[in-house]
This record gives sequence, structure tokens and C-alpha cells, in this order.
Amino acid sequence: MSKSKARYTVPAGWIVAVSPSLIHFDEEIYENPLKFNPWRWKGKEMIWGSKTFMVFGGGVRLCAGAEFARLQIAMFLHHLFAYYDFSVVQECELIRAPFLHFTKELLIHISPSLPSEP
Repeated sequence: MSKSKARYTVPAGWIVAVSPSLIHFDEEIYENPLKFNPWRWKGKEMIWGSKTFMVFGGGVRLCAGAEFARLQIAMFLHHLFAYYDFSVVQECELIRAPFLHFTKELLIHISPSLPSEP
């Protein structure tokens, strides 16, 4: 990968936004980045300051509640996916430029899972 020392001029009135989580869509780092894969980070560099895992920012602006947030998210996702079923009501296309958005509303139906039989 080549490094460029190009300079850019940001026009007056423009807003510059940084979205560190977009690194998670880099196909050179994560195989099939658009596929749902909760294990995509297994074996990857997960230390603070990593240039491939930037969920909670980094440096002096690192989220103070990052560890607590991870715990809460893990518990929520476990219960959500263990006890509920999902189905797409209306198909739509995902666009990544520069942030994720859908071509129309992504409508999904969420219902409690039926108890599994022994």
C-alpha cells in the first residue's frame, strides 16, 4: 500500500466527519466485511490504538465507558439473537458512501423465538 503526502483543501462551510468504524469494511483486513460474522475479529489485533479495530475511537479521545459498553452490547446481542427471530419485510439495498444507508427503509419483523423441543 502506497502512502501519499497529498494535501487537501476543505472548502469553507463543509463539515469534516471521521468514522473510525469504516475500517471494519476494509476487505484487505476483514474477509467478506458485509457478511454478518461475530467472529470476524478473532485472531486480529484488538489492542487499544489498533489501526484495524476502532469501535470506540482511540488516543486521547478513547471512550471512557468502552469496557462497560462492550459488556452491555454483548449481553443485549446474546439475548436478542438467542430469544428472537428476524425476517425482512421489505428488501432494500445497502449503500456505503461514505456512511451506511439504505435505498429505502429496512423493515424487519422481530418476534419471540418458539421454544425448542428437547
